[in-house]
Amino acid sequence: MSGARDPITDHLADHNNPHQVTAAQIDAVTHTELAKILADYAKINDVVAKLLTYTPMLTFIQHVADHANPHHVTVQETGGISIQTGDARYVLKGRPLTVPQNITAHGAVKDHEFAVQWASVVGVDPSKGSNGYTVTLTPAGPAVSAVDVTSPATPFVTVTGAAPGTTYTVHVVAKGDGTDRTDSGEGTATITTSMTKPAAPAAPRLAGVTATPNMVELKWDAYPHPDTITALRWECDGQGNGWPIKETVAKDATGATCKPLTAFRSGKVSFALYAVNGILDSESSPVLTIVFPETPSKPVATSTGPGEATVTWTSGKKDTTGYDIERRKDGGSWTTVQHATKDTISFKNSDLPAGDYYYRITALNGDSTMVWSLQSDKVTVTPGRTPTPEMPVVKDGTVTRSAFTVDWAKVSGTSYAAWAMRSDGVGSKIQGQVSVEHAKAEAAFTGLEVATAYDVTLTATASGMSPSLPVVAKNISTAPAEG
Repeated sequence: MSGARDPITDHLADHNNPHQVTAAQIDAVTHTELAKILADYAKINDVVAKLLTYTPMLTFIQHVADHANPHHVTVQETGGISIQTGDARYVLKGRPLTVPQNITAHGAVKDHEFAVQWASVVGVDPSKGSNGYTVTLTPAGPAVSAVDVTSPATPFVTVTGAAPGTTYTVHVVAKGDGTDRTDSGEGTATITTSMTKPAAPAAPRLAGVTATPNMVELKWDAYPHPDTITALRWECDGQGNGWPIKETVAKDATGATCKPLTAFRSGKVSFALYAVNGILDSESSPVLTIVFPETPSKPVATSTGPGEATVTWTSGKKDTTGYDIERRKDGGSWTTVQHATKDTISFKNSDLPAGDYYYRITALNGDSTMVWSLQSDKVTVTPGRTPTPEMPVVKDGTVTRSAFTVDWAKVSGTSYAAWAMRSDGVGSKIQGQVSVEHAKAEAAFTGLEVATAYDVTLTATASGMSPSLPVVAKNISTAPAEG
């Protein structure tokens, strides 16, 4: 094929040569033999096979065979085939562009981005695709920029949003105008992103401990590079047995509620934080170690008298600095009623209104860590006696020949009863008019005898409790008669 093409091309390019084409002039190849050579070559070459069905090529062969045609060959005369003197290149309409070659990384390949460049293809149409090319990736997902043709010899694209440690196949197609030149086939290359470990997060810190169930509240500083990771993960080790408790949280999280105490109710519990990018985890954050005190036993609560319950418990006191005794009514919330030292093992709770109660013991280790015992069984407290009220005294300026008023310190939620009797025991009780509307509670007595001594008795009753023991103010006298 090559031996036949060059003499013909040279002959056609020579306008001074008459058009009587001879076999000698074309290297002993006639136009009929040329067609046969092309046909034979087409059996092993798809491009030549297409040329034989291409009308301009057939017109060109007919032109060579026409000895009467003058030698001023034009593009129109050869059906769209031009012949350039010197290099003898054929330019065929509809011919595909060359497949892009030398597809390589352009600059550094990073975890999440890279650039791709290739050798420029002659004949691309910059109005098609992106500046004359289409670039796709397998697997899809990352963003591909427009083709940068700042350097005409090596166009390139930038890929962002890639996954670390992932191999991508890059497909590049040169775009033709669809008439003179059609699109090229795909040029391909593979590029693998790098895998860099994320930076370790800051150490978690203890924010608090809750009781139901026993849980730990952790806090930490926001991760400084959230765009490089997919999540954070905290891990917990309670007994040095391989960090069995793990939980993944959002990459922008700054805290979590952890539940180690269901498994580890005392002793050291360690927490660590990791940054995760889906492929590689960061190194561990500095480890937070919390030393929980030994959990007290379930307390025993018993009723030991009216308005009174006694609570007892046991504990090895390991890592314990003290206890909080907590109480709640049936259906109510927990309230701390007493703080005790680490050597305390019992507590008497007095002056209780009648009702059903539960107790639990909180073991403390300093100000930060604590564990709760199980709650006691229900204890029923019988009504207790209301505390004895303060001794009443005569209110200034209230004594007359037939009346006087006494007052005393009042207690919220407490009612009072007061009466007077002659100190010599003669007569009957005179009920006082009680009022708690002023700064002090008071009782007014009227209809008394002139210049007579009286004893005033006072009792108090609080809600849910029995009346107090009475107090008696003796020998309070009315004023004498005039004259």
